[in-house]
Amino acid sequence: MPVFMRNRTKKWTDKELLENRKQIGDKIFWEEIYRRYASYLISIITFKYPDFRDVAEDIVQETFLRLVFEDLDKVQNLKALLATTAAHICIDKHRLRSAKKRADTNLVPLDAELGNEDGEDSFLEITENADSDNPEEIALNEIKVDEYRRVLSQLPDECQKLLMYSAEGMKYKEIANLMDLPIGTVGTKLLRCRERLKEIIEKENGETEEG
Repeated sequence: MPVFMRNRTKKWTDKELLENRKQIGDKIFWEEIYRRYASYLISIITFKYPDFRDVAEDIVQETFLRLVFEDLDKVQNLKALLATTAAHICIDKHRLRSAKKRADTNLVPLDAELGNEDGEDSFLEITENADSDNPEEIALNEIKVDEYRRVLSQLPDECQKLLMYSAEGMKYKEIANLMDLPIGTVGTKLLRCRERLKEIIEKENGETEEG
């Protein structure tokens, strides 16, 4: 049955694939999307964003992981959504890299874990944004190094290690090998750890405002 279904899905349009994803199951659905668009996304990244050619596969992985959080029932053009998401990730990385060059020695972007991250595995869009006048966004964007270390210490050991390794610019495969984790779980775990980190900072900021 799975082989038959896989062969059948190859003939479907993107619209048919999206409409029948619950029927065919997540495994076949995501495998088919990856088969269709992984190479296409790598081509876009290497052509339009050559500075990220060496991490193109990581960006593609991140693109598909972000798609998990989209409301797929509302997707009209899957190919365009994937291309746009990959482009946004590259832009985020470029901003983080530029922010690092401009940053004061006592300040780091939140997603740049201790100032050593090139944004290589970024999931959260907590990026440097010079045009933002949202106080919350600014507060999340830059925090002092000692404050960051204190907040980081409130996370479980695994999260601390994941965020630190990511900050050192390690790729998913390197982190997986170092922590003895399946490579497919690294991105998901990093996302959860960053979400927890963001929650702690937002909570502390809220308590400070109330006080």
